[in-house]
Amino acid sequence: MAAGILALVLTGCTPGDASGGDSAPSAVASDAAEAVSDLAAAETATPTSDSTSKQSPSASTSSSQSTAKKAAAGSGQASTRRLYRVTRVVDGDTVRVDLNGGEAVRIIGIDAPESVHPDKPVECGGLAASEAARTMLSGKRVALVFDPTQARRDRYDRLLAYVEIPGKGDFGKIMLQKGHAQEYTFAAPYQRQAAYRAAERQARSSDLGVWGQCTQQPTTAPSTAPAPTSAPPTTPAPAPAPAPAPAPQPKPVPKPAPPAPPAPPAVVSPGPGWTTDALTPGYTGCRQGYPGGKINGIYWWKPIAC
Repeated sequence: MAAGILALVLTGCTPGDASGGDSAPSAVASDAAEAVSDLAAAETATPTSDSTSKQSPSASTSSSQSTAKKAAAGSGQASTRRLYRVTRVVDGDTVRVDLNGGEAVRIIGIDAPESVHPDKPVECGGLAASEAARTMLSGKRVALVFDPTQARRDRYDRLLAYVEIPGKGDFGKIMLQKGHAQEYTFAAPYQRQAAYRAAERQARSSDLGVWGQCTQQPTTAPSTAPAPTSAPPTTPAPAPAPAPAPAPQPKPVPKPAPPAPPAPPAVVSPGPGWTTDALTPGYTGCRQGYPGGKINGIYWWKPIAC
Protein backbone atom coordinates (compact mmCIF):
# COMPACT_ATOMS: atom_id res chain seq x y z
CA MET A 1 0.00 0.00 0.00
CA ALA A 2 2.83 2.36 0.94
CA ALA A 3 4.54 1.71 -2.39
CA GLY A 4 1.32 2.55 -4.27
CA ILE A 5 0.83 5.81 -2.39
CA LEU A 6 4.45 6.75 -2.97
CA ALA A 7 4.03 6.12 -6.71
CA LEU A 8 0.99 8.39 -6.80
CA VAL A 9 2.93 11.15 -5.08
CA LEU A 10 5.91 10.85 -7.43
CA THR A 11 3.66 11.06 -10.53
CA GLY A 12 1.76 14.04 -9.16
CA CYS A 13 -1.46 12.08 -8.99
CA THR A 14 -3.40 12.14 -5.76
CA PRO A 15 -5.89 9.60 -4.46
CA GLY A 16 -8.56 12.20 -5.11
CA ASP A 17 -7.54 12.39 -8.80
CA ALA A 18 -7.74 8.66 -9.14
CA SER A 19 -11.21 8.55 -7.67
CA GLY A 20 -12.50 11.69 -9.29
CA GLY A 21 -12.48 13.78 -6.03
CA ASP A 22 -10.32 16.75 -4.84
CA SER A 23 -7.65 16.45 -2.12
CA ALA A 24 -4.63 18.56 -1.22
CA PRO A 25 -1.22 17.24 -2.44
CA SER A 26 0.31 17.95 0.96
CA ALA A 27 -2.12 15.55 2.66
CA VAL A 28 -1.25 12.83 0.17
CA ALA A 29 2.48 13.32 0.74
CA SER A 30 1.95 13.09 4.51
CA ASP A 31 -0.05 9.87 4.15
CA ALA A 32 2.63 8.34 1.93
CA ALA A 33 5.47 9.21 4.30
CA GLU A 34 3.57 7.76 7.23
CA ALA A 35 2.86 4.51 5.35
CA VAL A 36 6.50 4.06 4.35
CA SER A 37 7.58 4.69 7.95
CA ASP A 38 5.09 2.12 9.28
CA LEU A 39 6.27 -0.50 6.76
CA ALA A 40 9.91 -0.05 7.73
CA ALA A 41 9.01 -0.25 11.40
CA ALA A 42 7.05 -3.46 10.84
CA GLU A 43 9.99 -5.09 9.03
CA THR A 44 12.50 -4.26 11.76
CA ALA A 45 10.35 -4.55 14.91
CA THR A 46 10.95 -7.35 17.43
CA PRO A 47 7.92 -9.71 17.62
CA THR A 48 5.78 -9.12 20.68
CA SER A 49 4.09 -11.70 22.86
CA ASP A 50 0.92 -11.35 20.78
CA SER A 51 2.73 -12.48 17.65
CA THR A 52 4.74 -15.28 19.28
CA SER A 53 2.21 -17.94 18.28
CA LYS A 54 2.54 -16.86 14.62
CA GLN A 55 6.34 -17.27 14.48
CA SER A 56 7.98 -20.27 12.88
CA PRO A 57 9.39 -22.88 15.35
CA SER A 58 12.99 -21.85 14.57
CA ALA A 59 12.25 -18.17 15.15
CA SER A 60 10.46 -18.92 18.44
CA THR A 61 13.34 -21.09 19.68
CA SER A 62 15.92 -18.43 18.78
CA SER A 63 13.91 -15.76 20.59
CA SER A 64 13.56 -17.96 23.71
CA GLN A 65 17.29 -18.74 23.79
CA SER A 66 18.16 -15.07 23.45
CA THR A 67 15.79 -14.15 26.29
CA ALA A 68 17.23 -16.90 28.53
CA LYS A 69 20.80 -15.75 27.91
CA LYS A 70 19.89 -12.12 28.69
CA ALA A 71 18.14 -13.21 31.90
CA ALA A 72 21.13 -15.29 32.98
CA ALA A 73 23.53 -12.43 32.31
CA GLY A 74 21.34 -10.03 34.27
CA SER A 75 21.10 -12.34 37.30
CA GLY A 76 24.87 -12.88 37.53
CA GLN A 77 24.49 -16.70 37.55
CA ALA A 78 26.25 -17.59 34.33
CA SER A 79 27.31 -20.96 35.81
CA THR A 80 23.68 -22.10 35.76
CA ARG A 81 23.69 -21.79 31.98
CA ARG A 82 27.27 -22.57 30.96
CA LEU A 83 28.17 -26.21 30.33
CA TYR A 84 31.19 -27.88 31.93
CA ARG A 85 32.74 -31.19 30.92
CA VAL A 86 32.71 -33.97 33.53
CA THR A 87 36.35 -35.05 33.79
CA ARG A 88 35.81 -37.76 36.40
CA VAL A 89 32.95 -39.50 38.21
CA VAL A 90 34.15 -40.10 41.79
CA ASP A 91 31.06 -42.02 42.92
CA GLY A 92 27.27 -41.80 42.75
CA ASP A 93 27.03 -38.30 44.27
CA THR A 94 30.37 -36.59 43.52
CA VAL A 95 31.98 -35.61 40.21
CA ARG A 96 34.81 -33.42 38.96
CA VAL A 97 34.32 -30.84 36.18
CA ASP A 98 36.62 -28.61 34.11
CA LEU A 99 35.84 -25.46 36.10
CA ASN A 100 38.66 -23.30 37.52
CA GLY A 101 41.20 -25.89 36.42
CA GLY A 102 39.22 -28.78 37.97
CA GLU A 103 36.58 -28.59 40.70
CA ALA A 104 34.93 -31.36 42.75
CA VAL A 105 31.13 -31.04 42.84
CA ARG A 106 28.97 -32.67 45.54
CA ILE A 107 25.41 -33.01 44.23
CA ILE A 108 22.83 -31.36 46.50
CA GLY A 109 20.03 -33.49 47.94
CA ILE A 110 21.25 -37.06 47.34
CA ASP A 111 23.48 -39.59 49.11
CA ALA A 112 24.71 -42.63 47.18
CA PRO A 113 26.19 -45.76 48.83
CA GLU A 114 29.95 -45.57 49.42
CA SER A 115 32.28 -47.17 46.89
CA VAL A 116 35.60 -45.27 47.24
CA HIS A 117 35.62 -44.05 50.87
CA PRO A 118 39.12 -44.47 52.36
CA ASP A 119 37.79 -45.56 55.77
CA LYS A 120 34.71 -47.57 54.83
CA PRO A 121 34.16 -50.77 52.85
CA VAL A 122 32.16 -50.76 49.66
CA GLU A 123 28.49 -50.50 50.63
CA CYS A 124 25.65 -52.44 49.08
CA GLY A 125 24.61 -50.71 45.85
CA GLY A 126 27.73 -48.49 45.78
CA LEU A 127 29.29 -50.03 42.68
CA ALA A 128 25.96 -49.96 40.81
CA ALA A 129 25.43 -46.30 41.72
CA SER A 130 28.93 -45.35 40.56
CA GLU A 131 28.48 -47.22 37.28
CA ALA A 132 25.11 -45.52 36.66
CA ALA A 133 26.70 -42.13 37.29
CA ARG A 134 29.59 -42.90 34.93
CA THR A 135 27.17 -43.99 32.21
CA MET A 136 25.22 -40.72 32.43
CA LEU A 137 28.05 -38.25 33.08
CA SER A 138 31.51 -39.42 32.01
CA GLY A 139 32.86 -37.02 29.39
CA LYS A 140 29.49 -35.25 29.11
CA ARG A 141 28.93 -31.50 29.29
CA VAL A 142 26.59 -30.52 32.12
CA ALA A 143 25.21 -27.38 33.75
CA LEU A 144 25.76 -26.56 37.43
CA VAL A 145 22.80 -25.02 39.25
CA PHE A 146 23.52 -23.49 42.64
CA ASP A 147 20.91 -23.24 45.42
CA PRO A 148 20.69 -19.96 47.38
CA THR A 149 19.41 -21.87 50.43
CA GLN A 150 22.64 -23.89 50.65
CA ALA A 151 26.31 -23.03 51.17
CA ARG A 152 28.42 -22.69 48.03
CA ARG A 153 31.01 -25.22 49.33
CA ASP A 154 31.11 -28.01 51.92
CA ARG A 155 33.76 -28.66 54.58
CA TYR A 156 35.86 -30.57 52.02
CA ASP A 157 35.89 -27.45 49.76
CA ARG A 158 33.67 -29.17 47.16
CA LEU A 159 31.15 -27.09 45.24
CA LEU A 160 27.53 -27.79 46.21
CA ALA A 161 25.23 -27.76 43.17
CA TYR A 162 22.58 -29.58 41.19
CA VAL A 163 23.81 -31.18 37.95
CA GLU A 164 21.64 -30.77 34.87
CA ILE A 165 22.20 -33.03 31.83
CA PRO A 166 21.12 -31.38 28.56
CA GLY A 167 18.31 -33.42 27.03
CA LYS A 168 17.88 -35.63 30.14
CA GLY A 169 17.27 -33.30 33.07
CA ASP A 170 18.20 -33.33 36.75
CA PHE A 171 20.90 -35.94 37.44
CA GLY A 172 20.15 -36.11 41.18
CA LYS A 173 16.44 -36.74 40.61
CA ILE A 174 17.23 -39.47 38.04
CA MET A 175 19.49 -41.24 40.57
CA LEU A 176 16.69 -41.12 43.16
CA GLN A 177 14.09 -42.39 40.67
CA LYS A 178 16.29 -45.40 39.83
CA GLY A 179 17.01 -46.22 43.47
CA HIS A 180 20.75 -45.53 43.20
CA ALA A 181 20.66 -42.93 46.00
CA GLN A 182 18.53 -41.72 48.88
CA GLU A 183 17.33 -38.20 49.58
CA TYR A 184 19.72 -36.26 51.83
CA THR A 185 19.14 -32.96 53.64
CA PHE A 186 22.30 -31.65 55.31
CA ALA A 187 21.46 -28.58 57.40
CA ALA A 188 18.58 -26.66 55.84
CA PRO A 189 15.81 -27.65 53.39
CA TYR A 190 16.85 -27.10 49.78
CA GLN A 191 14.71 -25.86 46.89
CA ARG A 192 14.17 -29.26 45.21
CA GLN A 193 13.56 -31.19 48.43
CA ALA A 194 9.87 -31.97 47.78
CA ALA A 195 10.54 -33.31 44.25
CA TYR A 196 13.52 -35.37 45.46
CA ARG A 197 11.56 -36.93 48.31
CA ALA A 198 8.74 -37.84 45.94
CA ALA A 199 11.26 -39.51 43.60
CA GLU A 200 12.71 -41.51 46.50
CA ARG A 201 9.24 -42.67 47.63
CA GLN A 202 8.49 -43.84 44.09
CA ALA A 203 11.71 -45.89 43.91
CA ARG A 204 11.20 -47.31 47.40
CA SER A 205 7.63 -48.41 46.66
CA SER A 206 8.84 -50.12 43.47
CA ASP A 207 11.83 -51.81 45.20
CA LEU A 208 14.27 -50.25 42.74
CA GLY A 209 18.03 -50.21 43.24
CA VAL A 210 19.14 -50.22 46.87
CA TRP A 211 15.53 -50.43 48.06
CA GLY A 212 15.12 -53.86 46.48
CA GLN A 213 18.64 -55.19 47.12
CA CYS A 214 19.94 -53.78 50.38
CA THR A 215 17.05 -53.15 52.78
CA GLN A 216 15.94 -56.67 53.75
CA GLN A 217 16.45 -57.19 57.45
CA PRO A 218 16.51 -60.74 58.92
CA THR A 219 13.62 -61.42 61.17
CA THR A 220 13.85 -63.75 64.16
CA ALA A 221 10.87 -65.07 66.08
CA PRO A 222 10.88 -63.91 69.70
CA SER A 223 11.83 -66.67 72.09
CA THR A 224 9.05 -67.43 74.54
CA ALA A 225 10.15 -68.95 77.84
CA PRO A 226 7.79 -71.62 79.23
CA ALA A 227 5.64 -70.56 82.15
CA PRO A 228 7.11 -71.67 85.46
CA THR A 229 5.29 -74.50 87.18
CA SER A 230 5.35 -75.34 90.87
CA ALA A 231 7.23 -78.58 91.48
CA PRO A 232 5.62 -81.12 93.87
CA PRO A 233 7.32 -81.56 97.23
CA THR A 234 9.96 -84.29 97.22
CA THR A 235 11.24 -86.52 100.00
CA PRO A 236 14.98 -86.07 100.57
CA ALA A 237 16.98 -89.09 99.38
CA PRO A 238 19.04 -91.01 101.93
CA ALA A 239 22.73 -90.26 102.05
CA PRO A 240 24.71 -92.63 99.80
CA ALA A 241 27.11 -95.17 101.28
CA PRO A 242 30.80 -94.26 101.05
CA ALA A 243 32.37 -95.49 97.85
CA PRO A 244 35.28 -97.92 98.04
CA ALA A 245 38.74 -96.56 97.34
CA PRO A 246 39.53 -96.77 93.64
CA ALA A 247 42.10 -99.24 92.44
CA PRO A 248 45.32 -97.72 91.20
CA GLN A 249 45.23 -96.97 87.49
CA PRO A 250 48.18 -97.26 85.10
CA LYS A 251 49.68 -94.01 83.95
CA PRO A 252 48.11 -92.88 80.69
CA VAL A 253 50.25 -93.01 77.60
CA PRO A 254 50.56 -89.53 76.10
CA LYS A 255 48.69 -89.15 72.84
CA PRO A 256 50.61 -88.09 69.75
CA ALA A 257 50.26 -84.47 68.77
CA PRO A 258 47.55 -83.84 66.17
CA PRO A 259 48.78 -83.12 62.66
CA ALA A 260 49.25 -79.48 61.78
CA PRO A 261 46.32 -77.91 59.93
CA PRO A 262 46.82 -77.46 56.21
CA ALA A 263 48.29 -74.17 55.16
CA PRO A 264 45.74 -71.59 53.99
CA PRO A 265 45.52 -71.06 50.25
CA ALA A 266 47.97 -68.54 48.88
CA VAL A 267 46.62 -65.00 48.50
CA VAL A 268 46.33 -64.38 44.78
CA SER A 269 45.66 -60.88 43.49
CA PRO A 270 42.73 -60.61 41.05
CA GLY A 271 44.83 -58.45 38.76
CA PRO A 272 47.49 -55.73 38.51
CA GLY A 273 47.11 -52.88 40.98
CA TRP A 274 44.73 -54.67 43.39
CA THR A 275 45.77 -54.91 47.03
CA THR A 276 44.37 -55.55 50.52
CA ASP A 277 44.53 -53.89 53.92
CA ALA A 278 47.09 -56.52 54.98
CA LEU A 279 49.31 -55.91 51.93
CA THR A 280 49.05 -52.12 52.16
CA PRO A 281 48.67 -51.23 55.87
CA GLY A 282 48.08 -47.64 56.90
CA TYR A 283 46.69 -46.46 53.53
CA THR A 284 44.21 -43.58 54.07
CA GLY A 285 43.59 -42.32 50.55
CA CYS A 286 40.63 -43.02 48.27
CA ARG A 287 40.15 -46.54 47.00
CA GLN A 288 38.03 -48.43 44.51
CA GLY A 289 36.56 -51.74 45.64
CA TYR A 290 36.92 -54.85 43.47
CA PRO A 291 33.71 -55.14 41.37
CA GLY A 292 33.34 -58.82 42.18
CA GLY A 293 33.28 -58.25 45.94
CA LYS A 294 35.36 -60.37 48.30
CA ILE A 295 37.53 -63.25 47.03
CA ASN A 296 37.88 -66.11 49.54
CA GLY A 297 36.74 -63.70 52.24
CA ILE A 298 39.37 -61.06 51.36
CA TYR A 299 38.36 -57.50 50.41
CA TRP A 300 40.48 -56.31 47.44
CA TRP A 301 40.79 -52.65 46.49
CA LYS A 302 42.80 -50.38 44.26
CA PRO A 303 44.17 -46.95 45.38
CA ILE A 304 42.79 -44.06 43.29
CA ALA A 305 43.08 -40.30 43.31
CA CYS A 306 40.47 -38.47 45.41
